[in-house]
Amino acid sequence: MTRLIPQPDGVVTEARSVVLERLEPALLASVERVATLVLDAPDLLVRVPRSEWTMLDVLRHLVTVTPRYARWPEGRQVTAVGPQQLAELNAADLREPDVDDVASLCARLRDELGSVLTQIRGHGLGQPTYAFHGGGRVRADSALRIVLGEYLIHGWDMAQALGHPWPWPIEPASAWMVLEALQPILPGWVDPSRAQGLTATFEIRVRGFGRRVWAFRRGRLEVDHASVGNRDVVLSADPVAFLLVADRRESPWKHIARGRLAAWGRRPWLALSLVDRFHTP
Repeated sequence: MTRLIPQPDGVVTEARSVVLERLEPALLASVERVATLVLDAPDLLVRVPRSEWTMLDVLRHLVTVTPRYARWPEGRQVTAVGPQQLAELNAADLREPDVDDVASLCARLRDELGSVLTQIRGHGLGQPTYAFHGGGRVRADSALRIVLGEYLIHGWDMAQALGHPWPWPIEPASAWMVLEALQPILPGWVDPSRAQGLTATFEIRVRGFGRRVWAFRRGRLEVDHASVGNRDVVLSADPVAFLLVADRRESPWKHIARGRLAAWGRRPWLALSLVDRFHTP
């Protein structure tokens, strides 16, 4: 239950998650944008870029991925060890919704998100933690930033499939929330074949928001490593550009040319291969 806090005037108020206060409006707005996009789409059987999924598959994925974040805190969600198991889990879940009616799927997506938000609100300040895909531990309210990433990135995919010239609105603050959600789970998604032997420290400066340090030591990643004085690369990034590049949706060269990504330091060339050190999302 949400903890109640007595105030000096005798009024009792709920103790709420600060993360959720900032996150909930972005989640609700993104779901409505997804619904508007698919309800207006002339054909949901068109394939999205870089995928075997159709737009209908993507919508069904969003419907089935959302309730995972209610099951996880209760210990009822299957957790993938790595990318292969996650791909299998996603494929199995795609078969679960028993309707293809777009309006019904959109209504279910809204309902699933509403149920998750109600559950997470109920934890108040006592948010549980659990192991996410790949083994990193996340807090229940903070994990919903990953859901926001699902809506933003897959909405972007579907808008691309429809040929929209500027396909999908992603606010910088929303991009930052998603990037922050990745911090505790990143070590579990390093690709050993691509990071083998790498020893380098990256300082990631997300413009307008914050700084994080990623330190690889012989291929193993430590996030927010303390040795910030020994940086090999400083990467300055627009949050939206970095999110799209990190999710393999856009080339870094496009954003380098436009000044949205820049790198310097002792080994700045390593910035170009940074996202390739991880499994493809």
